[in-house]
Amino acid sequence: MSDARNMLFISHATPEDSEVARWLALRLAAEGYSVWCDLTKLLGGEPFWKEIETAIRDRTCKFLFLLSRHSNEKQGTRDELDLAATVKGQLKDDHFIIPIRVDEMNFSKANIRIHGLNIVDFTKSWMVGFQRLVERLQDDQVATDARFTKDAVAVWWKDNFAVDEGVSEQDDLYLSNEFPITKLPEKIRVIGLQEQPRTELTPDESPYPVTAHNRFLVSFAEPRDLLPFIEKHRLHFEEGARDIPLQRFLASGFHSAIDTRTARNLTRYLVRQALSKLALSRGLSEYELANRRIFHWFPQGLIEGDKVAFQTQDGRTVRRHLIGFSSCTARDGSAYVRNWHFGVELKPHLGTNPSVSVLPHVCFSVDGIPFESSKKQHRLRRSQCRSWYNDDWRDRILAAIFHFSGGNSEVNVPVSPSQSLAIAAFPQSLVSPVSYQRIVEMQADDAPPRDDEEYEEDDSEEDDDE
Repeated sequence: MSDARNMLFISHATPEDSEVARWLALRLAAEGYSVWCDLTKLLGGEPFWKEIETAIRDRTCKFLFLLSRHSNEKQGTRDELDLAATVKGQLKDDHFIIPIRVDEMNFSKANIRIHGLNIVDFTKSWMVGFQRLVERLQDDQVATDARFTKDAVAVWWKDNFAVDEGVSEQDDLYLSNEFPITKLPEKIRVIGLQEQPRTELTPDESPYPVTAHNRFLVSFAEPRDLLPFIEKHRLHFEEGARDIPLQRFLASGFHSAIDTRTARNLTRYLVRQALSKLALSRGLSEYELANRRIFHWFPQGLIEGDKVAFQTQDGRTVRRHLIGFSSCTARDGSAYVRNWHFGVELKPHLGTNPSVSVLPHVCFSVDGIPFESSKKQHRLRRSQCRSWYNDDWRDRILAAIFHFSGGNSEVNVPVSPSQSLAIAAFPQSLVSPVSYQRIVEMQADDAPPRDDEEYEEDDSEEDDDE
């Protein structure tokens, strides 16, 4: 191999895979490898090769093909791959082409020149995939280039993004996913029973949150408010309900019958029930995860245009879709529409500063019915959401809570006819003394997210949930 042939050529779909291509080029350069990528011209002083064919034929020692459903279909990347296959034959180097998988494209649809090659997987983690790639390069004894260093990467970054992108000494507001509980119920009620319930209680059947512990019912509601539930489960009182100040119950429990830890767990469970009932009352649907955790998702048609307009802390109005769709083609050639639905898991915390963590989720459906396979749901989430940035998740969380609050400053959550808890409609935040300015090409949010070219296999051969 000639000294001139020492370059790693990164072939990728533009603009779909540009972000991972640039990240990879800079990481490889920081490790000392000579890299050619159209996004990092002149990195390390390497001249920009206007003739891609010349760069691949005469300078490339390894051809890194970022395999995605976009690069697999675009003529430009397919031409580069065809040329690389020719050079591979001329060099008699079976390791000349290194495919790097960067999305969840079905491998059976990959270009025929990729089949039989060992693929480096970036879909689970870019960094884990990068480490495997470097090991491959080291095993193949790919030489480094003294011009390509961490300093060269820093200079390139400064030259390209010094004005519009990077760290600056300006205050920046960061939002958490913790929404403060601004008001808790004043009292909790412990109702003595003649005997412990013989069957597991189903709180969903109760109009208000309720739970059982040994020979006691615990609720924020009075017994008369729970009568249909009590009668259905044939529960009989031993004594009247005892009203206990909630803070005292959380601090010391209820005599020897309910210790402090149990008291906190019972209260947290009641609050979680109340939040679930609120979500259902706002029209959301329930989805149970594999670990039995529950989140609630926005069905299509619940909100006008499937998007919510909400106000940010600085008074701006922002609109975000909480439901989107993809036009898909099944294996038999039939077309169908698959929807994605944003959802939230509401997890209460009781302590010195009580709050509710809002954990984002996404589920997928056809005709309003979610896919039953958790494996399929997981695979689709990774494919659909991999391009969502932090602001996408943040704004959708804010939009969901705005929906719960009805545009008010707090979310009111009934726990009985006379008591409720309140949650701030804006999360806890902090101010950083520095900020990071990043250029991202944004698309208008007036059109629902979709991908007309997506190929989706039907799941007739999908494994059942374990």
